[in-house]
Amino acid sequence: MRNRSCIIMFRLTAVLIFTFFLFSCNPDEDDILGLDLIEDDEFIVEVYQFDTLFNVQNFQESNISGSGSYNLLGSFNDLYFGQSDASFFIQLLLPSNNIDFEASETNPNIKLELSLPYYGAYGDTAQNQSVSVYELTQNISVIDTLQTDVTESFQYDQNPLFQSEIIVGELNDSVQWNGVTVSPRLILDLTASNLGLKILEANSVDLENNDNFTEFFKGLFLQVDQQTNGSIIYFDTNSPECFLRMTYNKNDDTQAVIEFPVGGEANTHNYFLHEYANSEVINYLENNTLDSLVFLQSMGGVAMELDLSFLSNQLYSDWVISKATLNLPIYKDDQYDIFPAPSYLVLTEYKDSSDVAIQAITGGAFNSVTEEYNFTITSHVQKIISNNHNSALRLYIGGKNSNAERLIIDNGPDNGMNLELHIIK
Repeated sequence: MRNRSCIIMFRLTAVLIFTFFLFSCNPDEDDILGLDLIEDDEFIVEVYQFDTLFNVQNFQESNISGSGSYNLLGSFNDLYFGQSDASFFIQLLLPSNNIDFEASETNPNIKLELSLPYYGAYGDTAQNQSVSVYELTQNISVIDTLQTDVTESFQYDQNPLFQSEIIVGELNDSVQWNGVTVSPRLILDLTASNLGLKILEANSVDLENNDNFTEFFKGLFLQVDQQTNGSIIYFDTNSPECFLRMTYNKNDDTQAVIEFPVGGEANTHNYFLHEYANSEVINYLENNTLDSLVFLQSMGGVAMELDLSFLSNQLYSDWVISKATLNLPIYKDDQYDIFPAPSYLVLTEYKDSSDVAIQAITGGAFNSVTEEYNFTITSHVQKIISNNHNSALRLYIGGKNSNAERLIIDNGPDNGMNLELHIIK
């Protein structure tokens, strides 16, 4: 009798555990439970490749923030994407509150240098750039620059503080600065401007804290002359090596060095403009149609939207997917050597006018051997087939980070973009 009671209790416990497991499962995943355990060689699998059934179109991005990990400076033009021009605003802060410069009134002997750590460049680095530095007349510290569009500019004095040529090809080298070897950077000598004297003449209220100081000295704007052949340079303004160094004589005839740091990502803003006139991409944006090419470009450039709604057709309703891969081969144009493929792309679900992460997605890195990008989206495709899930996807360069990259995807009839499905029979 005791054994029988134990058996009954065991069975009840098993039922309760099974019921809990059943109801704790996500109902959206019921039809794809266990797909990650399926191997093609354990079942009869048929492979299908679709390259014309899904709709693809380019669109220009909007409401892209000018904030980012890096600040961009440069200019270039290319046949497919037209003109790209990048400039940026930075705000400088006090190294500490209530600074007393104690500067010599008769001979301050000011030296003022801006240090911009170099992070890389995109484009033709053999072409030099002509840079100008301006003083801001609008205080950007009271603006949420993290939410400010990349196409929005701020007010600045039109008379440059400084103008010089940048030898882009040498920026990757270490620099000798005041007898010390420092990491690769651009150093702009602003000594000839009146900015150093202005800072030394700041009163105690101006130097009390950063709120007062950024109202007194609002920051700098860096811009290059527009050019056809060129590159866009990346500067790491979040680095502790990014600062404005002021060297001057004190009242006691000793020399002082003060470094004003950049306020970080919240105190910088990328200003990036795209001009597509007379370019190949304008035809696709205006006609909203694609033939053999798909265009991608960062910083408020162009992105791709594709629709997999054909998978909701009754014809595929009983399909069980063991693997689904979106394959994106690149198209190498004549300027590929100076505008190479980005390191990775980002694929998202587009739902309710916003990007949503795709569950269980993998891939997206550039494969330099096959020269394509591959995304595995098995569970997502199964949900479209089994649950009539949202089928709109969007593709971007590098997660929409601050970079100047562009890419052309091959969408031709032979070996072009395709969706490969492994179907279990």
